[in-house]
Amino acid sequence: MKNIIIYTFLIITICVGSYLKFHKNQENIPIGCDEFGYMNLAKAMHHNKEFKDHVSRPYLIDLLKTLRDSGYSEQEIDWLIVPHSYYVSPHSNQIFNQYAPGTSYILSIFPVDSMKLFFTPIALLLLLIIPLITLFKVTKTAWGWPQIILFIFTVFITLTSVFLVELTRINSLALTFGLLLSSGIMLKHNSLISCLLIAISANFRIVNLLLLLPIIAFIDLPIKITLTNIVNWIKTGLKYLIIILLALSPYLIYVYRLKGNPFLNTYSSIDTSSTFDFRSNIEFYFNFNSEFFIYHLILIGILLYLLLSKKIITKTFLAVLLFPIVNYAFFITHKMQINYYPYGSIFIILGFLLSLINKSIKPFKAQIITAILALFVFTDGILKYKNQDHQTIITAKQSYNELNTFHIVWGDLIPSASDFIWENSAFKFAASTPRCRKTVINYLHSKGYSQIFLINDIPLKSNEIIAELSNLNLPFKPFVTQKFGTAFILLPKRNNEK
Repeated sequence: MKNIIIYTFLIITICVGSYLKFHKNQENIPIGCDEFGYMNLAKAMHHNKEFKDHVSRPYLIDLLKTLRDSGYSEQEIDWLIVPHSYYVSPHSNQIFNQYAPGTSYILSIFPVDSMKLFFTPIALLLLLIIPLITLFKVTKTAWGWPQIILFIFTVFITLTSVFLVELTRINSLALTFGLLLSSGIMLKHNSLISCLLIAISANFRIVNLLLLLPIIAFIDLPIKITLTNIVNWIKTGLKYLIIILLALSPYLIYVYRLKGNPFLNTYSSIDTSSTFDFRSNIEFYFNFNSEFFIYHLILIGILLYLLLSKKIITKTFLAVLLFPIVNYAFFITHKMQINYYPYGSIFIILGFLLSLINKSIKPFKAQIITAILALFVFTDGILKYKNQDHQTIITAKQSYNELNTFHIVWGDLIPSASDFIWENSAFKFAASTPRCRKTVINYLHSKGYSQIFLINDIPLKSNEIIAELSNLNLPFKPFVTQKFGTAFILLPKRNNEK
């Protein structure tokens, strides 16, 4: 009981410190891409609207019919008339948020105006609690070097740029750190629990299911082919399958209610397309400018040292090595290039290494060390909070007041913030062809919708954007916003206009 009280105090201290340290980062209104996507889905869940239209779009069905009748491809349509993280289904005409629901489920517990502020403390809470439980199961001690290293690592990620970024922006990564680390801790001791933890993490990031494949190497099965062994293989396989399905049930239920089939993908085809351009991806992921690649090399180097010093056997070394191999193999063969994609195997390898440490330390010394680390995070948080200017949610919203009166906001990232606050429609100007944009703009104008075009937020040359709008021969009016710079306004067509 005493140890639980001490750990609770330490964890609360770190969580409060992180709340203060990252408060400034979480005060702003979420904009596209990831942050808006997760936050807007959380907002919909908070209001029990996750399976309904997140924003009212009465024009949608008729606009889609107009575009398809005009011969536009689905690729020209599906990302143009939605904000980042959303796409239009060509089959149902429904607009989908592409992300797995885990992150948004957790955030939706809190009030919409403050849910963003709780993201980092929750991430660190999960990073500490789950690994501490699994470490106790493995080491059979409440205080030891594995626990101290866990606290050191927690402090490390609050200071190191590559992990620090994931604590300052709303994403699915940080909430899975503790699950994947714990999976690595349990690898050799209970591969079924390891499998369970990875499958749970897939509720936050579905691609983490790939990390289940190397678990097979840790399942102790007889190799000889006999009837008895075959029966045992089937029983074991069913046991693992049931565990995976149970762990993944929140995601499966969500997708079933969303799309009618629990095994459909929530992402658009653009995000899931494979590629044969291996060279480009290899150059992107395997380079020394990528901290994720460097951390993989360091951890693999430690594994190699343990192998050469006979602390682990060759079979174990190769089995653990499968995690980065499978991880990188998938992303090398897919189009999207995002630096953090291969992060998962880092935490699994690190967890595995933690499970190998059995050097003891006196509980009192361990408590002093962890207390110093927790107080460091707390003090760092207070200093960061006091040395920064802060704004309230009301002030943050007020900076978007200029967009409130428009039905449609055209741009790239900024319109999503207006979508989140005012629930007007965010359109991505550069996500389609000029011909398709022209049809959409004309349609909305003729149907009585006001539109604003945020020129500085569109990733095209401003003179080209202005020339394109001028060629539409519509009554655009220039408008200089206080926050977003140059804009053009297109008021709706009046009933007496032809």
